[in-house]
Amino acid sequence: MCIVQTVSDKTHVCCVMFDEKSISEHLRCNQKFGCIEDFEDLGRHGRTSNIANHGLVFMLRGLCKKWKLSVVYYLIHRSTMGEMLVTFLMEVFDVCWNARLVVVVTMFSMVANIVRP
Repeated sequence: MCIVQTVSDKTHVCCVMFDEKSISEHLRCNQKFGCIEDFEDLGRHGRTSNIANHGLVFMLRGLCKKWKLSVVYYLIHRSTMGEMLVTFLMEVFDVCWNARLVVVVTMFSMVANIVRP
C-alpha cells in the first residue's frame, strides 16, 4: 500500500529537494549589523573564516497539493562532504517530522558528493 493513500490530509505529503551550486567568492560589509558576510556558514554548526564558494539549499515541495517552501541554506567553502550532508538532511527530516509533514521522496543532483570518499 502506498503511504500517500494512508495519509488523511494529503496536503502534508511532500518531497525534500536539495542542491549545491558554485557561487563567486567575495566578501560584503553589512553596515546594518556591522559585520562582514559571505564566510562559510553552516548554521547551528558554526561559521569559519573561509570564504564561501558554494551554496547548499534544501526545499520542500507538496506532491498532492501545489506548494513549495525553502527550508534552509548553507554557505560552504568547498563542496559538501557526504558526512555533513547526511547531518543536514537529518535536521531537515526532523523539521518535517515536527511539522507533521510526510516525506516520501528525496531528490538531489549531487552525485559526486555521494560517491566521493
